[in-house]
Amino acid sequence: MAWEEQEFTERKFDSVETTPDEVFDHCQFIRCSFRHAVLSGLTTRACIFEQCSFLETNLSHSIHHVSSFLNCDFAGAGFMGATLKDCRLVGSDLTRARLIGIIIEGGDWSYSNLRGQSLAGLDFEGMRLIGAELAGCDLKETSFRKADLSTANLSKAKMSGCDLRDANLIGADLKTADLRKAKMTFDGAIAFARAHEIIVE
Repeated sequence: MAWEEQEFTERKFDSVETTPDEVFDHCQFIRCSFRHAVLSGLTTRACIFEQCSFLETNLSHSIHHVSSFLNCDFAGAGFMGATLKDCRLVGSDLTRARLIGIIIEGGDWSYSNLRGQSLAGLDFEGMRLIGAELAGCDLKETSFRKADLSTANLSKAKMSGCDLRDANLIGADLKTADLRKAKMTFDGAIAFARAHEIIVE
């Protein structure tokens, strides 16, 4: 099957297996299913996946350039060694995805659901995470430098040692986050103080 500039709507690609050198180039998938597919080593370029299911999909060592995964479900999907470069995962559910070994280079993960995930040590520098669900996440030593975390839910997140310098924390829920030894700029510290109803004069 050709995977270049193709459009697919409500198609099932369940259990499909791609070759390590296969490329999806400028394709669009709407409400498609990739359940139990083996996409290990796959490369996508400027593709759009909208409301797609990646249940138990193997995405290990795949590489994604400027692709969008909008309101997708990644329950049980494995990302070991996968690289996402400037990708959009807006509104996607990654609560049950296996993210150990994932490499992230920029992008927009606004309104994504990552509740309870272990993201310790990952680099989200400069990324958009507006309204992201990060409650209960392990974010120790994670970099959010210059990231937009406005209105993100960080309640009960383990954020000791994380880098929040120049991050936008307006409206972020930090009330129960563990921020011991976290790095902040003055503006970030003010946002944290306001979240805890501390009066700064």
